[in-house]
Order: sequence, then structure tokens, then C-alpha cells
Amino acid sequence: MSTLSDTKATPFALALRIVAGFAVVTGLIDVFAGTGILPLMGSQLPANAAADPALDSQFRFLSATWFAYGLALWWVTQDLPHRIPMLNILAIAMFVGGLGRLISIVVNGMHPAPLLAFLAIELLGPITAVVIARRLNAVGVRPSHPGE
Repeated sequence: MSTLSDTKATPFALALRIVAGFAVVTGLIDVFAGTGILPLMGSQLPANAAADPALDSQFRFLSATWFAYGLALWWVTQDLPHRIPMLNILAIAMFVGGLGRLISIVVNGMHPAPLLAFLAIELLGPITAVVIARRLNAVGVRPSHPGE
């Protein structure tokens, strides 16, 4: 039987931890920076629109949700074989977020390049993660905790 320390599981867990760390760091940055950071992502909002209290509040709230997503994903990697159901839930959430970004493109037009890269990650990453997790589960990757 394999363990999480085997080469099959470790690169996958590492990749998930990179995504989780990115979500935690950028979520915190966005909570504190608010909509003022949007021009760095290619947004062309007029200054008065970026300063709108409702938009800023919504952005900061969703940034905190992104931060929490990162924490949850990190938690999943701590015992991946037993937390596959939560990984699936997080994958669905990410995919639905990507669909929302795709709807935005249809409704409002093409996004700046950085957001298109995020779109690709949001649509392809969750599918890839679920497929890899299922394959690892199928070959019997198990945690290395004694007694389990």
C-alpha cells in the first residue's frame, strides 16, 4: 500500500498547497487593499467607481472568502485520502467561480490577460484535481498515519 509520502501523492499535494498558499496570501492582500488593487489586475474602473463603498465592501468580503478557500484547501492536503469529498466540494466551488468569470466575459467583454489565465486555471484546475485524486484513490494511496 502507498502512503502520502510516495512520489504519486506528494507532487499533487504540493501543487494543491501552492494554490492554497496563493489563495491565502492574495486573499489577505485583497482584504486590506480593497478595490484599490484592481488596476494592478488590469481593471479600468474609473477612480470613483473603484471607491464605491458597496463594490469595495463586496470585493473585501469575497477576498476573505478566497482566503478561507485557501485555508480549507491547505487543510485538505494534510490528510488528502480521507478528505477527497472536501476536495471535490472545493473543486466545484472553483469551477463555478470560473463559470462566473466566463459569464462575465460573455456579458461584459474580454478580460485582461491575467484574468484569462485565472479563468483557465479555474476551469481546468478543478477537473484535473478531481481526476488525479480519483486515480490516486483507485491505486490505494493512503495516509502514512499509524493505525489508519
